[in-house]
Order: sequence, then structure tokens, then C-alpha cells
Amino acid sequence: MPLAVGSHSMDPDLSRLDTYLDDIGADGYFVDADSTLSDQLYLSGFDAPDPFMTLYDGETHLLFPRSLEFGRAKRESRADTVQRYVDFDHADHIEAHGAETAVAYVLADFLRSYDVEHVAVPPRFPLKTADGLRDRGIEVTPDTDGIVTQIRATKTDPEVEHVRTAQRANEAAMAAAEDLLRSASVRDDDTLEADGEVLTSERVKTEIEVTLLQAGCSLDETIVACGTDAADPHDRGSGPLSADEAIIVDIFPGQGNEVPRRHDPDVRERRAQRDHRRVVRPDRAGHGRCLRRPRGGRDRRGRPRRRL
Repeated sequence: MPLAVGSHSMDPDLSRLDTYLDDIGADGYFVDADSTLSDQLYLSGFDAPDPFMTLYDGETHLLFPRSLEFGRAKRESRADTVQRYVDFDHADHIEAHGAETAVAYVLADFLRSYDVEHVAVPPRFPLKTADGLRDRGIEVTPDTDGIVTQIRATKTDPEVEHVRTAQRANEAAMAAAEDLLRSASVRDDDTLEADGEVLTSERVKTEIEVTLLQAGCSLDETIVACGTDAADPHDRGSGPLSADEAIIVDIFPGQGNEVPRRHDPDVRERRAQRDHRRVVRPDRAGHGRCLRRPRGGRDRRGRPRRRL
């Protein structure tokens, strides 16, 4: 499913994160990543392609290595403070300790400016950053529970609306791919043809991506794989599409998307072989069961569940 632009701008309820930090005795939750990490996007409310730091200690504080995103972050993020390495004497630390070590001093100074001596960090937190903080006396505890990911799983009403918007765009993009495949003719060499040209995986992907962009959604990758490519999990597919071969169309998100991951495999067949039909039947049956499963109330762990 694609990302509906602007879905990261809402203020989340982080009371469960507060409880988690209290339970493990940590002063804050610290993230070092770009916003393709969903937890970073969620906590910071800021979308940036380069890594930056987010500290949550009851309030949200952002730290940027450079000034490039500084002004935009002050305008767009939900942070209570936005700062840069230069605000913590980065140049002086380079002169005193060398460029490789200076960042650890800056990060430790940043954390201590908010009286933070112990941080919880995501499971895939950078090892170099963790080691540097520990060398400076900051306690670092890996969050093996994935608490922020758990919090993100329960959607607010505005977030549910963003999911609906993204899903409608997703379905429109899938329909555009179906229409293109359905309208294609078969050439003498058994490849498909559309608008007088060989129909390729790339052409169908373009149709999908343009449809999503027109709906105000973004997308990282799409699978349009034919024949043996379709049998290789997550092969993106390339080149001409053929008749008498299964074509897998799969629209899925990148790591930064703030919507639930839902893969929509769809097999389209021309003069389909019996083997292809056997693959499609259980897939469609399973897909239908998944669509019937979501319901209002609470999930198996007792958390609120919202109907999409």
C-alpha cells in the first residue's frame, strides 16, 4: 500500500511509551535514523532523507548533523526543540577528539542537556552510535519489544482515514494495471502488446506509479513479474510480458510508510494453464479470509482494534 502524503503530521498518544520508559528505568527513547524508519517518522513527525536524531523524554527533541533541514524541521515537525551539532560545540570536539569520536561527544552533550543518562533505543539502532554513547557514560538499552511499532499499530481516527485514502489509491492503481493487461493483444512471439509496442513490466509499473502520484500518494517499489520471475519471491520483474504465463502484480510500501503493510498479489492470466489456476484459487480464498477478519473491539492482546 502506498503512503498517503501528510499522514505523519498528527500528534500521537505516547502514554504507553512513557509507561515503558518508567518500567525499564530509562530517561528517554532515542532514535538515530532517517525517516524511512517508520518509528523515526512517527516520533519526530518529520520526513527527511538523511539520518537525524530524535529524543523523546515526555517531549520531542530533534538533533541534526547539519543546518540543511533545520529550518524546515522547525516549521514542519512536531518537536518541542530542534537543534544542530553546532549547538553542542561540534567543531571544538573535532579539534579535541578527532572527527570520528566527536559525534559521540555531541550526542552525549545533547542527551545530558535534557538530564538524560539512560536511553532506550530501537532494536536496529546503529552499533557505532550505541558504543560511542556508552563510552561517554550514557546507558543504552535495546528495545527488544518494539514499543513504538506496537503503539503505531493502533490507529487514531485521523490515521484510519489516511489508511482508507491510501487504500483507495492502491485499488485504483491496481485497476489501472488490470485495465492495461486486459486491453493488451498477443503478438506472434507470444509477448503482449499495448498501443503498438511490446508490453513490458516497466510500462505496467509506470501506469501504477503515475496513478498513485495523481492520487497524492508515494511509492518506493512495485512488483510486476512474469513467468519464472513471478515464482521468485520479491523479484521486481523486468522486460516483456508473455501470454500463457502468470503475471504477479504486487503494490507494497517502503520502510517509511505510515500505513499498515498489506500485499495485494493479483494474478492475471491469458489462456491460463491449469497450474496457474491452482495457484490463484487458494490465494484468493486466503485474501478473502483476511478481508473478513478485521473487526471492531479489541485485539488478542486487549488493545483497541479499529475497523478499516
